[in-house]
Amino acid sequence: SSMEYLHYIETSGMQYNKAIEAGAKMYFLLNTCFYPEMIIRDKKFEALFMKLFSEFRREALEEGSYDRGKPFISFIVTCNRHSRDYQPNNVQSTEHDQLVELLFNQESGVREGVGDLSSKDLKAVDSFVDDISTAFMDFGAQYDIFIYAIRYLLMPGMPIRVRIRVLDKLKDLLHLLTTESEHSDLSHNNLTEELGNFFLGGFSPIDKSDRDSSGYLDKLASLLEDESFTLLGRQKGFFYCYAVGCLARSLASSSVKCECGVKAMKRRVKNMAACIYVDLVACSLEIAGKACKNSKDLADIVVDVCFRESTTSTYPSPDDFEEVIKNIKNLSKQCSASISH
Repeated sequence: SSMEYLHYIETSGMQYNKAIEAGAKMYFLLNTCFYPEMIIRDKKFEALFMKLFSEFRREALEEGSYDRGKPFISFIVTCNRHSRDYQPNNVQSTEHDQLVELLFNQESGVREGVGDLSSKDLKAVDSFVDDISTAFMDFGAQYDIFIYAIRYLLMPGMPIRVRIRVLDKLKDLLHLLTTESEHSDLSHNNLTEELGNFFLGGFSPIDKSDRDSSGYLDKLASLLEDESFTLLGRQKGFFYCYAVGCLARSLASSSVKCECGVKAMKRRVKNMAACIYVDLVACSLEIAGKACKNSKDLADIVVDVCFRESTTSTYPSPDDFEEVIKNIKNLSKQCSASISH
C-alpha cells in the first residue's frame, strides 16, 4: 500500500513531491530491494517498483540535462544522511561539501580522502553498494528490479568510486545484468533504448562530450579480458555492449586528438580476445565514420555491431592497432568533410 501511495503522489502533481530531488527518491526506492523475497517476487510489487523507477530515472535525467551529477549528488548525500539518522549529529555543511568533492572528483575511484574526510566517512555509501550487490548475488539476479537497481549505480553521472565498487563486487555475474525481455527481444530495441542512457555521449570531436576517466576504462577492459566474455551466449548482453561501447568511444575519440589516450587503449586491448577486439574496432570505425552525435547514436552502433551474425574485420589482433588508428582518422576526416559540405 505504501508503494501505491508513492505512485499516487508521483502522478497526482502534489507540490510536496516537486520539492524532493530525484536522486533522493531513487535512493529510498532502491532500498525496497531489501524487502523480504516474498514481497519482491510479488508481481504487483514489481509493477509498482518499475513504474516508480522509470519516473524517478526520467526526472533524474531531466535534472542532469545541464548538470549530469546533480541527481546523483542528491542520491549519495541522502544515502549518507540516512545512515546518520540514528546518530546525534547529522552531516554538517563542510563535511557535506567534502563528501561531494571526494565522490565526484574524476579520480575518486582511487583517492582515499579530501581534507579531513577519510574513507571511513564514506562507509554509508560503500555499505549500501555492498549490501545491494550482495543481495543481487544471493537471490536478486532473478528479478528485474535488482537488475535495474544495479544498472542505476552504473549510470555515467554516478561517482566513479561507486561504479568501480559495483563492478568489483559483481565481476563474476556481470553477464546477468540483462533482463529476460531483452534476451528474448530479437530486434534488440529494448536493449538499445536502455543502453542510450549509459554513455557520456557520442564521438567527442563531434558532440564535445566528456571523456570517461582512464581508471574506469582500465576497469572495463580488465573485466572484458575475463574468459567468460569470450563464450558466446554470455557475452552478448547489457554489460558486454556497455563495456565495448565505452571503450570503442574512447578509441575513436582518442585516435583523432589524444595521443596519450591512444597509448592507453593500445595497452587495454593487448590481452583482449580476438572476438571482443573485433567488435571494439568495428564499433570505433563506425563511431568515427558515422559522426556519432550522441549516446543514443552510440547505442545503435554498438548493438548493431555486437549482434551481427558474422562480424568481418581485417584487424583480427592488436598487432594491427596502428592501422586501426589510421583508418579511424581517415574516416573522421571524410565524415567532417561531408558534414562541412
